[in-house]
Amino acid sequence: MNFPGVRVALLLGVAFATRALAAGSLGAQGTAISTSNYNVDLFQGPELASSRIIGLGGAYVALADTADGNPFNPASPALRMPYSTRKVDFDLTVGLTIPAAIDGTDFYNSGTRGFTYDNFVFLTLGGNLQFGHAGLGATINIQSFNLGNASLPSFPNLRFSLITGHLIAAYGFFHEEVLIGAGVRITGLNADGTDAGGGNAQPLLKMAGVGLQAGVLWVPRRLPLRLGVVARTPVQGQADPTSQTKPDTSGDTLVGTVYIPNTIELPWEIEMGFAFQIGPRPLNPGWTKHQDVPDEDVEAERNASPPPEPGATPETRKKVATRILNRRYEAIPRARLLVTSSLLITGASDNAVGFESFLNQKVNRSGQAVSFTPRLGLEAEVIPSWLQLRAGTYYEPSRFNPSLARAHGTAGFDVKLFPWKAFGIFDDGTWWRIGAVLDVARDYVGWSLAVGLWH
Repeated sequence: MNFPGVRVALLLGVAFATRALAAGSLGAQGTAISTSNYNVDLFQGPELASSRIIGLGGAYVALADTADGNPFNPASPALRMPYSTRKVDFDLTVGLTIPAAIDGTDFYNSGTRGFTYDNFVFLTLGGNLQFGHAGLGATINIQSFNLGNASLPSFPNLRFSLITGHLIAAYGFFHEEVLIGAGVRITGLNADGTDAGGGNAQPLLKMAGVGLQAGVLWVPRRLPLRLGVVARTPVQGQADPTSQTKPDTSGDTLVGTVYIPNTIELPWEIEMGFAFQIGPRPLNPGWTKHQDVPDEDVEAERNASPPPEPGATPETRKKVATRILNRRYEAIPRARLLVTSSLLITGASDNAVGFESFLNQKVNRSGQAVSFTPRLGLEAEVIPSWLQLRAGTYYEPSRFNPSLARAHGTAGFDVKLFPWKAFGIFDDGTWWRIGAVLDVARDYVGWSLAVGLWH
């Protein structure tokens, strides 16, 4: 009997099996990688962010203050801070992790300590641009490092860059009590290097991918409470067609003796959290722009101020209204205890190994199951208007072996320093601060310093 459908199915099955065989498959745990038919799980356990976020144990999805909140909640750009007085405003963030803080540790919590990273840099750049109830945000995180000679003998001068970016837009509804944001999440892996012969540096590999993300933030004016929820799709990066390295006839891509993966992946994520504040300082005081200050308040302020010098230009309405709002903000009580918590759920990664497994070309499977990261943080202004202290903890799962999960303890502070307009870039009364943070766990120590504005 002749069954055309069965014949077609058999042909397709043979073709698929032939392709899979040609591409090869990962071997047993601990064996050498001998194929490009695998995925690299880019899950990152230790928190790398601003000093405030690390000090709070990474529990920031329900706070999302300033541009620091962009990677944690896409609704962040629509959250107007109470010290903002303009309809159109902006915020910038810069962060740098101390390189020596993570050398020689089990950074990826894989059970292998002492993998050699040289010149490790973790840099964060970001900013928000706000237009009334709407906001746009962009943040880029860059991990850049060289590998020691023992890691890849055939390419002793190989430099890797792992890049994660966020491009988001958000809007505030119901008097800015419900904020909704959405956008894209981008990941990329670049490799540049020279071979053992010491030739000129050349681009060897580029991989990139894009996924979606959305977030909601509830900021009730009358309650000292915030709630946040975020969902992110997986991001799978594949080789850029312009990469110098190309697959061979078996579908494998080799750099020297290193099998380059077919894909890299940021797994899907769901994160939810809450924050509440104890004390006289409100958590959600709201935002008022200078145009909303009543005319009678502006006129009363002018009458109460010393008259201008003869021939001097009278103060503009904007300047008078801004002074009123600044004074009102400074009158808000400072004493408080902030409690914030979150739970991050991270999806599994199919046919994946860890990043270090890719580098040393030994199979160490990663992300075989969904993982959970609970977080908790405390913040208090112990000396009002001068000193803030933070403490936090988070439970970092291991994507390799559940028994390797480890608890982190974090602590940090901010100290108010002095006023400075930075050559006129900022307004009168802008104060600066300095801070530091420490993150400690089994086989991991991270620390950093921070300089920024005091609010």
